[in-house]
Amino acid sequence: MSPKMDSKNVVRVNIFWAYEHPGGGGPSSSNQPPIEYDLNLELNVQTIIKEVHGRFKSNVSLDMLCMRVLDTEHLVGEKDMRSLIQNGTNLKIVAAPKVMAANMIKQLDSDDEFAVKRTLFQLQKLLKESTFMDEFISRDGLERLQEWIIASQGNALAYALTSLLSLMEHNHGWDNFDLKFISTLVSIIVKQNMVNICRPATAIIIKLVISDSTSNTSRVHSYGFDIVHEAILLQSAFLPTLIQRLKGTEYLLQLNSMNLINALLRHATPPFKTEFYNTLDSLGIRKVVIHLMQLSPTEEFRKLLLEFQKLIVMEANRRKKLTVMSKTTDHLLEQLWSASGLVERPGYKWTQLGFETEFPKRELAQVGLLGVELIHIYAVKNHSEYRTYLPYSHSAPSCPFARMAIEVADIIGGICDLGTGYTTASKCQPLMLMFEEMFAVLIDIFHQFWDSAIANSSGSEEAGSVMLRVSSFVRVHFRKVIQNIDSPASSDVFKRFVDEMQSVQYSEVKERYLIDDEQDLMSRAPVSMLRERLDKESQLLVKQQRINCMIRGGWFHNVKDKGLMSSATNPYRFYVLAPHMRDLYYGDFPNNGVRPEWHQLPEKVNLTQSWTLATGASSPAFSSRKLSTVDPKRCFSLVSAVDDSQPPVDFVCMTDVQIGEWTDGLKVIMNHLIMEFKETNEYIKILTEVGVKIALLDITGEDINIPASGVPAVPEYPQSWGFYYDEGLPEEGIDPGSSIISASELSLGPGIINPPTNDQEDDFDEEWWNEPDLYGRDELLINDYHIGLGGTLPRRSKSPVASHARSKSPASVGYGADSFLGRTLSIERRSGSSILKGPLMGRSSSPRPSVHRREGSFGGMVGATNLFSLASPGGSFHYGLHSASSPSLNIPDRVDSVIPGDSPARPSPQPSPGVMNLLSQTGFYGSN
Repeated sequence: MSPKMDSKNVVRVNIFWAYEHPGGGGPSSSNQPPIEYDLNLELNVQTIIKEVHGRFKSNVSLDMLCMRVLDTEHLVGEKDMRSLIQNGTNLKIVAAPKVMAANMIKQLDSDDEFAVKRTLFQLQKLLKESTFMDEFISRDGLERLQEWIIASQGNALAYALTSLLSLMEHNHGWDNFDLKFISTLVSIIVKQNMVNICRPATAIIIKLVISDSTSNTSRVHSYGFDIVHEAILLQSAFLPTLIQRLKGTEYLLQLNSMNLINALLRHATPPFKTEFYNTLDSLGIRKVVIHLMQLSPTEEFRKLLLEFQKLIVMEANRRKKLTVMSKTTDHLLEQLWSASGLVERPGYKWTQLGFETEFPKRELAQVGLLGVELIHIYAVKNHSEYRTYLPYSHSAPSCPFARMAIEVADIIGGICDLGTGYTTASKCQPLMLMFEEMFAVLIDIFHQFWDSAIANSSGSEEAGSVMLRVSSFVRVHFRKVIQNIDSPASSDVFKRFVDEMQSVQYSEVKERYLIDDEQDLMSRAPVSMLRERLDKESQLLVKQQRINCMIRGGWFHNVKDKGLMSSATNPYRFYVLAPHMRDLYYGDFPNNGVRPEWHQLPEKVNLTQSWTLATGASSPAFSSRKLSTVDPKRCFSLVSAVDDSQPPVDFVCMTDVQIGEWTDGLKVIMNHLIMEFKETNEYIKILTEVGVKIALLDITGEDINIPASGVPAVPEYPQSWGFYYDEGLPEEGIDPGSSIISASELSLGPGIINPPTNDQEDDFDEEWWNEPDLYGRDELLINDYHIGLGGTLPRRSKSPVASHARSKSPASVGYGADSFLGRTLSIERRSGSSILKGPLMGRSSSPRPSVHRREGSFGGMVGATNLFSLASPGGSFHYGLHSASSPSLNIPDRVDSVIPGDSPARPSPQPSPGVMNLLSQTGFYGSN
């Protein structure tokens, strides 16, 4: 039964009968006039087809029919009926996808070449529909399509490739291509020069490269770089052809080749990454790209060149991190030695090249495999200059080549973003692709500065000290020159670099260094590692923020063919990303008030398809309309990469911030690894630098004066020996005349209180606290002395400190002061003779823990450390530290912190410099 008619849900349309069965039957579209039909949008599609079928008096089975929009061929389904059908829309009844799929496959088996070509042309659009694609694949249509790709030429091949690309947009059903077919696709790129053939073939190869096990945009994970690389190896001319096309003048071929090279570099896997990079480098890829950077490329091409530049920086960073403990390093080092022409002396081989020791790999670990390669390339290409630095003699003031080369490699890596592998550069910088050339220039500058430093020194300065100073000066100078040369517009960029590097004298750089000393700290290896970590965190944070902005949704200006929509219609458009991040929904509204939910919006864009992002004046959002009142920088469009007839999705942003959030967000969603918006890169840079500076606040150690060596002198003995256990004196002080313990001489050293076992300490139960014997009989061992407590020990459970200890707080474990009142302190030699004996004093109203046990770290080992304090009203505090895990630690017998005055009131004694030195040696930090 049909639902009740509602005028809001009924539209009047024209419906044509266009069904043509492959075998004939059913009325033809030529003799059936269209009918006017009041279509209820609340009905399902099959009900509508059934009603129309009756009015046309057809005998065709209903399951063989479907409905499409007459002009666009869009298949009308339940989900998109409201968005496709309006008053006056022309619809047609045609064969269902399963009928059409069967017919198409039959046509592909035909001997009629024209019929095959027409079928391939139609498949370009039909395969974009998931329903048709599933029917096509279930009838072995994909295998037929592959056969025609292998056998076709010219336009038929172009149609077949584009049809396959349309099918691959569905992210399923194409996971069984064999190596032979992939090799055929690679061969097509090599042998064909027609743009309409190379463009879809290139897009297919890129799709295969990114469809590996790590892909999060496709359910097909059976390909990846390794499979494509194997096919490339079968076509030896593939990479040379791409490089040759980059050198050519055909813009679209250049664009396709650069895009494919970037995709291969981006997804190259570790087993083949180095080999693939070296192959491209041997073909001169960097020189070609440098030349293209200097030809004022279009914005679209410039982005591809910039991506290549960033990928090269990432590759250099990877090599910088590769271990030098490999056969590759052994081979390069032996070639470095052979190029020197020196005669090996027993025990003096590598030091003749300027290494500090005979273990060069240890020293090269600072710069990784990248540094080894730079040094090797210099020695090979600049053979005569290399030999002028050899052999190095420790007795002469000559510059050690190897150590100089390591410093230069480290300087280049630190300033050219090789330490992080991520560059925030938003413009092409040819120098970033010229590591070897810059290395040779810096070696020459470094040597010049070395000679100047030696000439200005006293003659007694060690080579290591000179090396560090010269390295800092070269670093400052190099950074300044790189910052000054920021435009690739001219072809003499490297000549400008050389001239500026050589135009400044050592004395000028020395003055500049005093100003840039802070920047030198920021480029050091530990700070670079910190920056690398924070940089990755900042990128992830910004990417997530961009995605969150899209999921929250945003209001944009609505546009029509001749400008902005008037206020009388729907001047605003709301875009929002679905939570699953595969679809972008939008709708038009008369005002920008309440934000609708994504599932309430009528229009949808599938972001898993191939889209390109056009921005600025070149975007259809601006160029195809007359938006004279709108800044073109706020316009961008999503343009289909495979279907030129598909209308673009236009965006006209309301603010400058909005365009950065959405363009970068779309790039993240579409699996682009690099965000290019200038403000985004600046934002990431600011977040990273602020994080670095905050982190450095913890390690600068400013205004902390720690003695370099030695133990402070022991002060004079105190005037009185009336001791008691405490961390502070009573509030009213102690009368010096009431000394209760006296002795003529006492030497206190490091001591440890006998603690309970680990098992006992972990339990902290009531039974343990009530058993004094388990606590070492309240005995303290100091050197040759026993310090013991006599009398009855109260129940520990009543002590405030005992209660604190049972909470397993790591702060302290000890007795409360009220536990010791009235007990006897005795100090005896181990021989048994008594030295001191007397009662303890204190106030029960003021609990004072007497012995604290803390955890300390000693030389990388964690052990129990006990801090023992004895307070004297005469003004001295005695400290002793002992660790069972470090019994040989050199600890002074006694360190005093003198408290002036006869009767101090609750002093807060501070550790003397000797104690600070001791704590810094042992790694133990705690209050006294």
